[in-house]
This record gives sequence, C-alpha cells and structure tokens, in this order.
Amino acid sequence: MSAPPQHEEDDFAPSSTPGYKPGGVKNVDELAQLDAEDESLARWKASLGIVPGAAAAVASGPKVTILSLELASPSMPADKTLSMELANPAEMESMKKNPVHIKEGVLYNVRIKFKVNHSIISGVKYIQVVKRSGIKVDKMEQMLGSYGPTPTGEPHVKNFPEEESPSGLLARSGTYNVRSRVVDDDGEIYAAWSITMAAYATEAPLTTPLTYLGLFGLGALIMRSAGCTINDMADRDFDKSVVAGSANWEVVLPLYAGGICWTLVYDTIYAHQDKDDDVKVGVRSTALLFGDHTRTILSAFSASSISLFTYAGLINGQGLPFYTGVGLAGVQLARILYKTDFNSRPSCWQGFKDCGRAGAFIWAGALADYGLLLGGVQLPTLW
Repeated sequence: MSAPPQHEEDDFAPSSTPGYKPGGVKNVDELAQLDAEDESLARWKASLGIVPGAAAAVASGPKVTILSLELASPSMPADKTLSMELANPAEMESMKKNPVHIKEGVLYNVRIKFKVNHSIISGVKYIQVVKRSGIKVDKMEQMLGSYGPTPTGEPHVKNFPEEESPSGLLARSGTYNVRSRVVDDDGEIYAAWSITMAAYATEAPLTTPLTYLGLFGLGALIMRSAGCTINDMADRDFDKSVVAGSANWEVVLPLYAGGICWTLVYDTIYAHQDKDDDVKVGVRSTALLFGDHTRTILSAFSASSISLFTYAGLINGQGLPFYTGVGLAGVQLARILYKTDFNSRPSCWQGFKDCGRAGAFIWAGALADYGLLLGGVQLPTLW
C-alpha cells in the first residue's frame, strides 16, 4: 500500500508541548517493579494487568482493538444508541459507501469501546478529521489517557463531549468524510478507520415549503412589476425617440457575453477567499468547481471577454480610444491572473479590486470615444 499524501498526514499531526520528550519505553515487568513497596500503587497497577511475570506472555497481534463507535443523543430513546462495529471489516466497508445519517441540529456524543490486547499504552489520543469535498472543515483531538490490558478482559470505554450536528439547507447538500485515528505520544498508530456521514432534514409539513414559495413568488412579482413601472416612468421622454426593436443585436450579444466572462473572472477570484467556508456550509462556488485549474480557466474567460468586447466595438464602429481602453483592460487582467495567489485571502481581495480597474479602463475608453464623437473629432477605426 502506498503511503498517504503528506498533507493528509499533516491533518492528523497531534498537538505537542514544545520541549516535551516522552520517557523511555519500559516493559510490564519493569513497570511492576517500580515503587513495588507502595501497596496502593501496586493494587492500581494490578488492576491494569501490570504484575510481575506478565511480560513473559507472548505478545502478538495489535496492541489495541477498537471494538465499536457509538453515537448517543438525548433525542433518541434512553435505551437506544447507534453502534458501528469497527472490528467487523464488512461493516466498515459498508460505512464508507453508505452515509450514516444524523438528524440536523441535534445534540449527540461519541463513545468508543476499545480493548488493549497486550503491553501498556500511554499518552493515547483520539484524532478525528472531517472533510467535505476534500477540504478540512473540522478537527477534534481528545486525550484518552494511558491503559493496559484489564484482568477480566473487559473493554475500556471513552465518552467524548457533546456536539451539535450540522443544520440548514446547505448543510444537507452533501456528505462528510470522517477519518479517525488512535495514536500515542510517539506517533504510533494503534487504529485507524473512516466513515461517511450526512445530516438529514427535520420533519416539516408540506404546507411549509409551499407557503414560502408562494410568499417569495408573490414578492418577486410585485417588486418586478414596480421596478419595470418606475423604469418606464424615468425613460418616457427617451422612449418617444426610439424605434422599438432598433437595438443592434450583433453588438449587444457579444457585449453581454463579454460581460458574463468578465463577471466570472472577478467573482471566482472573490469566491476563493471563502472556499473553506463554502465547503462547511455547502456552497457550490466556482472557486471549488475550478479548483487547481482556476488560473487556466480564468485566463480563457479573460481572453474571451476582451475578444468579445473588441468584436462588439468593431461591429459598432468604435474609435481608437475604445480599443485603447480594452487593451489596457486586457493587460490588467493578465497582471491580476499572474500575481494572484488563490490560497491567500489578501491576494484574492486585491485581485478582486483590480478587476474593477480593468472595467474602468473600458468605461473610460468608451466615454472618451463618445466625447470625441460629440465634438465632431473623427479618428480612424479598425474596421
């Protein structure tokens, strides 16, 4: 089996105290002989299976076996828990493929049962990393303590603090990959497993979504009608001088398409600031969609935008000032895509603001071109 990528190992790196060094490894006999004259300590060590001669037993197989992972919630019946047998390979494989669904917005806590088969394990931690769409959204690290085999063979049980499951429409739009490990101070991995989880909606009557759809639909109709009426009132003097349907669609359509391409550029740069949060709440932004190919894709959109603006200018007979503005905008977009670090929020914010300057170049060029036209100055066109 190939080694996992380093960044995944970094996700599971346990916290450490600067300057702390774990003590030397001692076998069971050595631990049993330490402070042997202390009877109460000897009884406590015996309860952990630390007795003289215990080391003579043959130690084979894994030191620790994680028996089960249980989820308990106050909203469930008192005698009911959701239990997953982690020692069962078939059940583990099923959990990877079939999400464990938890009702949204409820309190629950995790409990694990494990058995120490041989040796003494110390400084043991439980580390859990939750990812969505490959981006880490949560990490939990809990100290389990130090354990040894129990004389009766009973498993150890560890209860973790209460948590609240994700809630809201966006939280229900995907699944969460939960990877867990049990490790010690030396970084030795005693057990590792992964499951898939998802949140499901609280129960709501059919009338609830229908009511909201009706309210929003009515509001949209009223606001749209009011907006169109106000617009017509403001343009009534201009509308008298315009022949209906006189727009040149050969100019309008490429200009509109160029605006869409330009919008995708600056909006995606802006979205990269929030991509970690987008994963947490389930927003499917273009930053997550384009991923590592963002620079290449935005370069294509930028080139398309500049080409479409230029084509619209040629069809409309624009003069040199307009093309100068478009050219400066192209240089600005190229500079933005070259300099922006899509994993840095400050860099993305600066790139987003600089995209506005690219639009200002085009606006200034078009305004200068129109001013010269009004002044009767004729400059050569490119078409």
